Amino acid sequence: MIYCATPILYLNMGGEMLYVLQQRLQAQKISPEKTTQVINDVTGALLNPKQLEVVFDRGPLMRLAWLRTSLERVALCSIMKLDDNSSNKLFDLMIMMVKYQLATATGPREVILSTLNHLDAIRDMVMDKKLRGYVDNAHRYIVETYGGMTYKEIWSIRDDCLTEIQSHCVRVSMLLKLGMQNEDTSFNRLIQRYNEKYQERREVLENFKLLDYSEDENVMGSLSFCGNRVTLLGRNIYLPTFGLVPNIRLTRSLHHDHHHPIVEVSNKSMRQEIETLAKQLGKEDTPPMRPFSLKLFGHDDRAAMDCCTPDESAVHSSNKDEDGNLVSKATRDIEAYRTNLITSIDTDFADVEQSPRPQEMDIMNMLDAV
Repeated sequence: MIYCATPILYLNMGGEMLYVLQQRLQAQKISPEKTTQVINDVTGALLNPKQLEVVFDRGPLMRLAWLRTSLERVALCSIMKLDDNSSNKLFDLMIMMVKYQLATATGPREVILSTLNHLDAIRDMVMDKKLRGYVDNAHRYIVETYGGMTYKEIWSIRDDCLTEIQSHCVRVSMLLKLGMQNEDTSFNRLIQRYNEKYQERREVLENFKLLDYSEDENVMGSLSFCGNRVTLLGRNIYLPTFGLVPNIRLTRSLHHDHHHPIVEVSNKSMRQEIETLAKQLGKEDTPPMRPFSLKLFGHDDRAAMDCCTPDESAVHSSNKDEDGNLVSKATRDIEAYRTNLITSIDTDFADVEQSPRPQEMDIMNMLDAV
């Protein structure tokens, strides 16, 4: 039996919970004081050293019921309120995001790097010295616990975690709109300079220990404090800058079962497209929001919970550039793809406050059970 699987689910799901809470507090224009208090309270409860001692106890994987109870206590330790409906949907969302990260990981190292990405993001959320000490302590737990394990052991932990959450098959609107999930709930992977190819090299790598095997950290990701993790897995998907890195390409899995292979679809012009997209999005005056509303505070604060609705974007094409120079068909094709991509992301992120209250979108509308 492989031990120490519980921390992977606990920390990754806890990180996803903080991502959602931070995004909704900002989108609903909750005061900075309340926002800071909620994030600090939740972080303090999530990474409390006594709680981590229980989580990192060398035992079999805790059941989802235990994880849910623990994380609900973490969420409710703050001044915010969660009704039963929102709590249920938030839990499903956390599971699906972690399921995506585990299912599309290309090797054991990426599983650990994804967890460290969550800790890095939490460290950036909090300013309190004590809480940052909690994050650093969790980082040490991760490296000390998994650093001495073999790649085979870590991959078995990943498989155990996926087995525990495999019954959750839910469509998530954000993943669908970003092309990271299909209607049948299977996943597509976004790769940025990262692929361990563990399945192909398993016989060579499986007996190496995580800390004993080191490739170029600029390519395979660093395990050190504040190092470059390289992989996108575990990063905050709600940020408008998510995924805006060079050399991204989409890979598609035809089945949600993690044992099936992933078929890669490459695009040579993707780097230019993403760089252009980054410049376009960088001109926005206000950060875009995700189109959902999480009822964090209850009925007394409903006025602060306006929803986000898509904006309309016009698409204009021409055979000449802005300086009047003729452009080639290939360039026009790239421009058309870029425009469509920007339109899609604008639709996903735009925040228009003219939508009437009856059209408010609750978090339950982002999830569709299959």
